[in-house]
Amino acid sequence: MTLSPIMIPYGLRFVARTMWRLITRKPLIVSREEQNKRFAICEKCAYFQPDASQCGVCFCFMRAKTLFYSETCPLPMPKW
Repeated sequence: MTLSPIMIPYGLRFVARTMWRLITRKPLIVSREEQNKRFAICEKCAYFQPDASQCGVCFCFMRAKTLFYSETCPLPMPKW
């Protein structure tokens, strides 16, 4: 798999935010209910790619991304 140039900043941001949550001893993972709520929002988005459950903006796999507290919707006006 070739990395898209847009994937690198998102990956670095994820690592940095996750490390910060570990250092400050904050929870890393949202509840199953919150994850399902976030994923339902993604499924309604025009950029959502249902075949891969992937975001068309950041190329993240949304089942994984919606699980982490540190992650947000990548749109300029985030939906979650």
